[in-house]
Parts: sequence; structure tokens; C-alpha cells
Amino acid sequence: MVLALWIDTDPGFDDLAAITLAAARPELNLLGLGLVVGNAPLSRTLDNALRLAQVLQLERPVYGGCDRPILGHAESAENLLGLGAPGSLDRRLPPATWGSEPGHAALELIRAAQTYPGELTLVAIAPLTNVALAMRLEPQLPELLQEIVLMGGSTNQGNHTAAAEFNIYADPEAAAVVFGSGARISMFGLNLTTIGALSCTGMQAAMVFTGATDKTAFLTFLHQVLLPTLRPGQIVVMDNLGAHRTRGVQPAIEAAGCTVIFTLPYSPEFNPIEGCWSKVKAILRGIAARTRESLTQAIASALDLIMLQDIQGWFNHAGYCLG
Repeated sequence: MVLALWIDTDPGFDDLAAITLAAARPELNLLGLGLVVGNAPLSRTLDNALRLAQVLQLERPVYGGCDRPILGHAESAENLLGLGAPGSLDRRLPPATWGSEPGHAALELIRAAQTYPGELTLVAIAPLTNVALAMRLEPQLPELLQEIVLMGGSTNQGNHTAAAEFNIYADPEAAAVVFGSGARISMFGLNLTTIGALSCTGMQAAMVFTGATDKTAFLTFLHQVLLPTLRPGQIVVMDNLGAHRTRGVQPAIEAAGCTVIFTLPYSPEFNPIEGCWSKVKAILRGIAARTRESLTQAIASALDLIMLQDIQGWFNHAGYCLG
């Protein structure tokens, strides 16, 4: 069975990976992309999507949408992800010669839902401004959609502020419209976290827990899960997440006979595990688990689908030489 899919997005390297994986899945009929302000201004998120579409030769329409939230000023993650939010050290996809389609993303989402009534799954991985506008323009949209699968939200803590997750914080009024619409929603928020270590032969260690990665959580993972798997001579590469710099982490790894290397600040292209997490997220969106227990099982199943060929590609892409 082929699933009709619409992606509303604000790429962002993680969104670019999600789009790539969705486009490659034969069981998904990706009808179009709607772009919105979020990780970067609309002009830049739209440019990122067009660059990717051209590289992939993705013959699917790309539409620009809202360039500001319903109220207030536009938030951005460019201070973290860099100019244009590619999440890389000035490494960009080739400039696009393709242009976006005429029409607004919110209107085209409505048109797609009317064409596939009861069949269209909306994957919203950005602030919900376009979606909220579409619901205001077409009050029947929640009933026309099969489901909304969204990345965002939390019930205990945030990632953009102490209390707020970015996609919801960037347009809380839009989120209120969507969550109050009566649509069937599967929310993937910050409440369940997976910490993992990827080696060149497989997932070496993984732990699923409730909440976000803080010092206590990472120390638990280190001592109970990771250290028992380490072998003398291994090199442990970590990014500059604050929890990785917790006192005692580096000495404990070195005591196991291993070397610790920290990557440059926010440089996911140098960390092969980012590719792993992107694939896991894409698989989870397809499974659409709705309880903590089923999501935990789905994460385990997704990790089992990580193939050696995937791993070698991620390591090679990050510049590692595999002997």
C-alpha cells in the first residue's frame, strides 16, 4: 500500500535528511513540500529545499509558505545551526537553478488533502504556522487528513528554552490551533530520548529513557551501557554537548584504554551517528507509535534496521577512513 505524504518543513540538516529518506521509500508517495520560517528565514529554508530537490532530482512541487508566525517575531536557530541553518561548517548543497512552484504552501496542502480525502498523512517537522493557516482557511482539513505526524513539543522540558521545544516555541499560537483542531496527531517530542554509540560494525551501545540528555542521564549511559562494551585502543568521538563534558567522562573512557576526541562545536557532518539518528527518525515516523511502550519497541526495531552498508556510508561521508 502506498501512503500519500505531504511534508511541511524548515530545513535544517535534519529535515533535509528526512526528506531524502522519504523520497527514497517506494511505499511513500511524496506529493509535495511546504516551506515555512523556522530554523532560518523562509527565503533560506526554501533555498535549502530547492537545493536538495535538485540534487535528488526530486520531481515533486516545492511551495513557499509563511514567512512569519501568527503573532510576534520570527524565531531562528541560525545562532546554533549557522547561516541558512545547514548545520554544517559552511558546506552547502550546490546552488539551485530550480524555482519553487507558484502558490502558497497552506493552500496547496488543502488542495492535496481534498485530492486524497482521508488518505493524506501530513508530516510536520517545523513550526506549525502553515498548518494552522490551512486549518483556518479550510475548517474541514482535520477531517480530510488521515493523520498529522509532527516533530515537536515536550511535557517536561525544552531545547530552545528551559521549558519550550523550538518548533512549538517558534509559533505557539499555531500549535494551539493544530492541537485543538481535533485532527489525529502523533507527536514526537522531547520526552523519550535515545543515547547511542555507533561503531564501524554496528550500534555498539544504546539506551532509551524518559526526558532529555543531561549530566545524570549521560553518566548512567556511560557507566552502565557504554563502558562495558569498550575495547582498549578504540577511539571515542563525541560532539560538544555539555553532558559529554561532564567531569569524570573523559577519565573513565581513558581508563578503559580508549582515546577521546571532541569534534568542533556543532559539526554534525563529522559525526557518523547523525546519519543513524536521521534514519531512525524516518522509520519511527512511518511506525507512528502512540504509547511509550510501543515507541520504545519501535526504537529497538529501528535500530535493528541499521545495516552495515548504512554505517560504512555514514563513516565515509564524515571523512573517516575504515580499514
